[in-house]
Amino acid sequence: MSENLERTMTFYSKTDEALAGERVLAGLDLSSLQRLFGTAGDDSMFDSYPVGPEEAAVLGRFVPEPLDLLRFDYFVECHAPPPPTVPAAKGCAGAESGSR
Repeated sequence: MSENLERTMTFYSKTDEALAGERVLAGLDLSSLQRLFGTAGDDSMFDSYPVGPEEAAVLGRFVPEPLDLLRFDYFVECHAPPPPTVPAAKGCAGAESGSR
């Protein structure tokens, strides 16, 4: 897996299609995903890939809770990870109330 990208499993409610959650697939490399989804070795897998029973059996080992294919639709996706949070600097000019 590229260090600039993260693979996630996003899942949506089957009743109203609302986003129900997203889990990072840490420890699962791109070549393993390519084999699992039957894509070519040069496919970077930037698309969204639906997860069926066969894929769920493998991917379930990489998330903390069991997958429920009866209640949710799951997709493996790829995106840039969120930037690290930077704590706010203390004592910034204008930070105190009433200062101008």
